Amino acid sequence: MKQHWKSKSILVIGLGKFGRYLALKMQELGNEVMVVDKGEEEAQKNVRSH
Repeated sequence: MKQHWKSKSILVIGLGKFGRYLALKMQELGNEVMVVDKGEEEAQKNVRSH
């Protein structure tokens, strides 16, 4: 039986090693991803690079 994946909205808090990996992986899987980090510049840098 084939499972259908439903896109979800994901909130990732913190863009450390794990948070960045998680955000990118969730986005690759077709989810809508929002990230929050204490440093706005860090969050913007990561958004622009992908």
